Amino acid sequence: MGMDVVGNSPSKPEGEYFRSSIWAWHSIVSVLEHTCSDFMPQSFFEDISVNCGFGADGASSKKMSVRVIQYLEHNVNGKSLPSDEAAPVAKAMKELVKNIEQTSGSSSDLPSDFYATDGKLSEFAGFLQNCGGFSVH
Repeated sequence: MGMDVVGNSPSKPEGEYFRSSIWAWHSIVSVLEHTCSDFMPQSFFEDISVNCGFGADGASSKKMSVRVIQYLEHNVNGKSLPSDEAAPVAKAMKELVKNIEQTSGSSSDLPSDFYATDGKLSEFAGFLQNCGGFSVH
């Protein structure tokens, strides 16, 4: 399960494509919401929580990149998002997987929290800087 983030008009190869697991993506969105809510509407964070083609323009992406880099300068050890703070779609996804596990009798070692490493956040900042806008698929 993952999120494919595609650059609209990449200026460098790192702006062409970014992939994240569903577990890391919701922590990344949380960082964006924490750092960019003064210039992005609340609906943006909700829209990019699912892979339905929503995204941002180039100018907003560059500004988000700066904010993520600033976040990383003041926060270490990635971003952990407790499951109960995740977006409703993430909670529903987690519940679905749990139900499948119970029905099948197997286990997928589902994480208790959503988590993005510093490296993943840094990679995403590089993508934002060079993507020329993006959409989430």
